[in-house]
Amino acid sequence: MKMIFLCHDFTGSPDIYDSTLWSTIMNCHMGVPLDINGTSLFENWRKSLDSWFSQYSKYSLSCTGYCHLSGSVFQDHVLNREENYTPDIMLCERFGGKIVSLDDYDIIFIICQSALYGYIRYIRSRYPNKIIIGIQDDSLQELQLFDTKAKIVVHDALCSLDGFIAYNTQMKSWMEGFDTNTVLCHHPITKQYIEQIRDKTASIHKQDRICLGITNWNYDHTNFLSNIVVLKNLRKDYPSPLKGEFIGVKDYKIADLNLFASICPDIEILGYLKEDYYQTLKSYKLIIQMGTRAVAGRPCAESAVVGTPMIGTRNADMQEYCWPDISINEFDIAQAITLGKKLLSDTEFYAQICEKAYENLVLLAKDTQLYTKMINQWIADDMSLK
Repeated sequence: MKMIFLCHDFTGSPDIYDSTLWSTIMNCHMGVPLDINGTSLFENWRKSLDSWFSQYSKYSLSCTGYCHLSGSVFQDHVLNREENYTPDIMLCERFGGKIVSLDDYDIIFIICQSALYGYIRYIRSRYPNKIIIGIQDDSLQELQLFDTKAKIVVHDALCSLDGFIAYNTQMKSWMEGFDTNTVLCHHPITKQYIEQIRDKTASIHKQDRICLGITNWNYDHTNFLSNIVVLKNLRKDYPSPLKGEFIGVKDYKIADLNLFASICPDIEILGYLKEDYYQTLKSYKLIIQMGTRAVAGRPCAESAVVGTPMIGTRNADMQEYCWPDISINEFDIAQAITLGKKLLSDTEFYAQICEKAYENLVLLAKDTQLYTKMINQWIADDMSLK
């Protein structure tokens, strides 16, 4: 049967370590859904979202009001209209960059992301007999902040799926309530990616810098205050000044995060990094990532590739997989401080932790090669997917 993977045409990952790997794993076409004007649904959503957030940032700094960003991604003023949906798909460049129709495919893989829930519902309505398999992108923490109308769209989209690929047990358990056949696995990674990044960062040396979080557009669940408190405590015993940095901060949030300098001086706010992203990760002594979202946790794997320990929360699947000895509960500041001090003072412990994380990733890269057979067998065996 002919397969296609539907994704978005934007990634913050400079070396394409994201969900688009599923196209390679399943050896299928990959493309982005288009609206009636031939524009990417995700690009429409992203531009309208950035525009709204720019206005929001001015509002949030001028008064005491605050609204959850998670809820904002699913409002009428940023979403694509369902009447503008089409079955047209723009294939990615490596597949020719041409426009095709979903009419020509039997199995549709699609990321479950804010911009595409309505489109999933559209696909099921248009193609009642096609197999639709969702892949986790959003976290349950984000979904809970959607308004009721949005939650109904999410409900309808998830009920439309024949199968779902989850990255953590929390999402898998939740999906069981939708009678959707769900498989649990780690986010895929490849040997080629690992070797490429290791080579790119081989000459980078550690500096007296601590990463206070690798983020994206969403700040509802970053738990930055906990990260800052940990840094302030680590500075007390460290023999030289420790600088703190945030990575991936969007323009509309920089002014807001700069307010943290009043309680923790010598911190820097960095935007999206492209060419030097992995070099920057490699240069840190360690990374503090105590976010509360239950997600795949790709930054946890990226830090393992470059050899920079990440003290993070078990909510991120790759954190527990790569860094089990320094994974904590999201608000356990005391444990984070203890682990941070040990990493900064015990070179043997530091090396052991990094070696274990890297070995775990290499093992996962081998397991990823088995994903193709696993998913194909899953589709063939389960009657609900036929």
